[in-house]
Amino acid sequence: MYSKIDGTTTDGTIVFDYYGDIVEEDDGRVVKPLGDEFETQQMQPMLWRFPAGAAGNMHKHEVQEEFYHVIEGELEVDIEDESLTLGAGESLYVSPEVWRKTVASEDSVVLIIGAPKAGEDGIRPDEDGK
Repeated sequence: MYSKIDGTTTDGTIVFDYYGDIVEEDDGRVVKPLGDEFETQQMQPMLWRFPAGAAGNMHKHEVQEEFYHVIEGELEVDIEDESLTLGAGESLYVSPEVWRKTVASEDSVVLIIGAPKAGEDGIRPDEDGK
């Protein structure tokens, strides 16, 4: 099986060439799960578009580690009590037990890969007694 993601820039906007469903969140974030297209067994790659100011939920995982790679824009990642800023071309690894939250400083495109492919193993602070 072969699938393609075309990251060509047209008028400053990244254009993606792919098949399948795109999920739009209430805050304007858009996620494109890529694992089904590639029939991945051990990882869950997702392509996210974050409008400026959009934020994910504070969470950690039971077993899934995450890898973040900023393709375009700038992403702030709150890790426990620390805040990191990732720009285009920068990456971050986060182990499962670490609390994390993402906030887009500007319109951003981010590749996030979770492994192992664990479905919905995310834990939010209210579910962990925090």
